[in-house]
Amino acid sequence: MKTFIAYFSLSGVTKAAAERIQSLAGGDLFEIKEKKNYGSYAKAIAIGGKEIATRELPEIITHVENFDSYDRILLGFPVWYGTFPRLILTFAAE
Repeated sequence: MKTFIAYFSLSGVTKAAAERIQSLAGGDLFEIKEKKNYGSYAKAIAIGGKEIATRELPEIITHVENFDSYDRILLGFPVWYGTFPRLILTFAAE
C-alpha cells in the first residue's frame, strides 16, 4: 500500500507529528505551503478567521504530482476556529 502524508504546519507541531507518522508507517511526506505568509499564531488566527467568514480559498505554492498513485492519504493540519484552515480545501480541490 502506497502512503501519502500531507501536512500544513504553522508552529512545527503538525510537522513533527507527520514526520513521526512517516517514521512509523512509511510513505511519502509532503508539506502544504501557503502563498501568503500567515506569520505569527495570532496573525494566522486572524487571517484564518477572515478566510472562514469570507469563504476564501487561499492559494498554495506546493502541488502534488501523481496524486492518484497513492492508496492511502493521511492529512495533518492545525485546528482554527474549531475547523481546518481553508487552505486545506484548496489542497483537496487539486
